Amino acid sequence: MSNSVEQIKQKLSIVDLVGGYVKLEKAGVNWKGRCPFHNEKTPSFFVSPGRETFHCFGCAKGGDIFTFTQEIEGLDFMGALKMLADRTGVTLERERKEERTEKEKLLAIMTDASLMFQATLGKNMSVLEYVHDRGLTDETIRHFEVGFAPDGWRVLHEFLLSRKHDEALIEKTGMIIRSPKGPFYDRFRGRVMFPIKDTVGNTIGFSGRVLGDELPKYMNSPETTLYQKSHVLFGIDKAKQAIRKSDCTILVEGQMDLVLSHQSGVTNAVAVSGTALTEDHLVSLKRLSENLVMAFDADAAGIKAAGRALAMALGLGMNVKVALLPPGMDPADVARANPSEWTRLIKEADHVIDFYLGVYRAQNLSGAELRKRIQEELMPFVGSLASSLDQGHYVKKVAEHLGVSESAVWESVRSVPKISRTRPDAGAPRKELPKEESRVKELLAKLLGALAMVSEKADSLINVAEIRREVDLLLGERAAALVEEVSAKIPEYALQAEVMYGENPKGIRELFPALAEGFLKDEFSVTMKKLRDAEAVGDTEQVKLLLAECQRITSQITQLKKERILRE
Repeated sequence: MSNSVEQIKQKLSIVDLVGGYVKLEKAGVNWKGRCPFHNEKTPSFFVSPGRETFHCFGCAKGGDIFTFTQEIEGLDFMGALKMLADRTGVTLERERKEERTEKEKLLAIMTDASLMFQATLGKNMSVLEYVHDRGLTDETIRHFEVGFAPDGWRVLHEFLLSRKHDEALIEKTGMIIRSPKGPFYDRFRGRVMFPIKDTVGNTIGFSGRVLGDELPKYMNSPETTLYQKSHVLFGIDKAKQAIRKSDCTILVEGQMDLVLSHQSGVTNAVAVSGTALTEDHLVSLKRLSENLVMAFDADAAGIKAAGRALAMALGLGMNVKVALLPPGMDPADVARANPSEWTRLIKEADHVIDFYLGVYRAQNLSGAELRKRIQEELMPFVGSLASSLDQGHYVKKVAEHLGVSESAVWESVRSVPKISRTRPDAGAPRKELPKEESRVKELLAKLLGALAMVSEKADSLINVAEIRREVDLLLGERAAALVEEVSAKIPEYALQAEVMYGENPKGIRELFPALAEGFLKDEFSVTMKKLRDAEAVGDTEQVKLLLAECQRITSQITQLKKERILRE
């Protein structure tokens, strides 16, 4: 695996990779641009071709080509590795055909199934005419790889067997079902097929629509190793760059809504597929943009669905608007009939609170029923707004709508619990470092990165060897382990040091006192814990030793602070 990583790094420059997402300009030996991970007007994002690293001074993200790909594409390391291997033509060691993993074999089955469905659609003029009648152009059909599952019991099954796929693995993809009598039969028959893809474009499932009015209208792949419905959004592979560029996600409900939205030019749209919207869906979208526009029908069911989804999105701290559609129309209808109207509805989407107030007006709610709805539905939203100015704005609007004083509305806001703002990685197990230990590692990485940078310069005024000796003396027996833990971050911090201290390397000297103070505070915390444990068991001798150690560390911290004050 390490050999594959090195081959990819040799073939792909980080400037070429990042330049595909960010407009870069030369800045000395480095390149700079506006960070793709947060909004900024002044460029603070730097890329070093020499070190093959990037670093943003605004949001502190940084790393190598794999880190960048993980962040920009929302992938794990293996996903980024596969994507860059495909781009550079590097064959991953684990991808040799005879050693393919089960997941890769399952993906190969899904790819062959998709190709077979596409070929079948191209030969079936009546189905192709039906798809055209639904508003899809030939270009859109190709772009979304729309196909057709033949109306036969074992057509796909026999095709996949002819392609030498293992029958047990075909069953694992959910594409075939074992009948009570024993033989397998195709899950999808006589349906227009929409491939469901992961973020890098692998087909992992399907959604099939009937040609007529029989139920179910849509049939989706079951949960499989590849396809986990609570995590997957239809169209995410095609929408992710548009979402980043526009800094906004449009969320629609169905496949045709999504496809026709993209066809109309609104390409930052995604759709849920085969399940209700989940927090995992929203977490993945928040990584791309915190701004979300939800498009719902104006009927009671659509509004109810909006309430559940909006609560989750606001709970994650997202900025949420709602595009209210004309009665009896869904996004597909609007996008097909009038693409400019669909674009207008998105641009003029109302803030969630304005949306609800508009619904109440349309429903002619008043009196006790109106007060009850506002208390239950709107007050948690108002209380969750991050800006006090926004809160004041909507408190005034609600007061005017109810015909009561603003103070009464403020009291109502305070009386309801705010929607909890969940961490972006909510639900994932996470090992948190103690605050001081984490800080020590960051400071150590910064110092070592700066030393690596100045050691490359022949005329440096910094004595690198002397500072390294001081670091080893400070960290003692923990030195080797701590240096090993932060070694992967050193190239990134070398780039950071080059930008910060390139013209004034003397500033690097200040990094060591900061490291020393952080390390001593970490040691003090550890010693205090040992002291409390010794006191709890009545070990008086150990208590004396630990008290003396605490006093020694405190004295050193005090001395460092005095020296810092004198330097300032």
